[in-house]
Amino acid sequence: MIPHCASSAAPAGSGAALIVKDMPRVSEALIRNHANAARLGYYVLVGAATLALLCGLMLRQQAPRARQMAWATLAVAAVSFGLLARSAKLGGEIHHPEIREGFGTPDEL
Repeated sequence: MIPHCASSAAPAGSGAALIVKDMPRVSEALIRNHANAARLGYYVLVGAATLALLCGLMLRQQAPRARQMAWATLAVAAVSFGLLARSAKLGGEIHHPEIREGFGTPDEL
């Protein structure tokens, strides 16, 4: 379920890039950084979902290492959350230049 929901956002990225690439103060580097961060977050999220599935099977079979697998799954899920939050921040910098580092105040522009 999680990978399916996450994969539904992937096509939106290409279309959004085409729309914003010609906007003022939007660079290819900003778009590329956001896309790369989103891709990495997606892959880690798929890994977390895979681990969750394996963990569920292990718990069902009462495997001796199921508890360790549950903690590993939680850790990978937390990493994926952090990576996707970073991707969201980078996406926000594309459309909201005022949150970029080094952005001047209106009287400095």
